[in-house]
Formats: sequence, structure tokens, C-alpha cells
Amino acid sequence: MREQDTSNLVPGMRLARDVKDASGMVMVKEGTVLSDGIIAGLKRRGVSSVMVEASDDKTGAAMDTAELKDKILEQMEILRPLFSRCSNMEWMASLMKAAASARARRH
Repeated sequence: MREQDTSNLVPGMRLARDVKDASGMVMVKEGTVLSDGIIAGLKRRGVSSVMVEASDDKTGAAMDTAELKDKILEQMEILRPLFSRCSNMEWMASLMKAAASARARRH
């Protein structure tokens, strides 16, 4: 765990502690994986630094990767009907094949 200035935050970092406002209310919970939107919100609210998990924590990195894969697969399922007319295109076939392979490895 380390303190990180909000100006140096990057998407994908995970909060190691809750971020609270001046009154003690939780703005962002511990364990949240930071996105561009969350980082921008922290800056808008005047948060100067937060505690993030250390990047050399192999367990945290592996967990982030697994969560990321799950999110990608969820989004693929949402996008599939939107791109159904593209199924005969080579790039879409490759993408769907990769998603199916990842899904099979997960189960």
C-alpha cells in the first residue's frame, strides 16, 4: 500500500482505503478499481492523494487481471447483438472466437 497523488493516478489502480470527504462520508470505497471518471471526480472534489495497492502485489495484480477478463466477457455479451450483422466480417469472427476461447477457459 502506498500514498499516491491524484495527479499521478492511472486507470486500473485499486484503492487500498476508503476515500472520505471532510465530514467523514465515504466517497469511493476501498477496493475500487480506478477509472478515468473516478479519478476526475476525485480531482474535482479536491482530493490531493489516496492510498492505492502497491503495484508489486502479485495477488492484487492477478485479481485485477481476472476481474478485467470477466468485465470484458460481460461487455462482449452486451455488444454481440449490436454487431450481429458484422458476424461475416473477419475481425468480428476473430473477436468472437477469442471471447469463446476465454469463456471456455474460465469454466
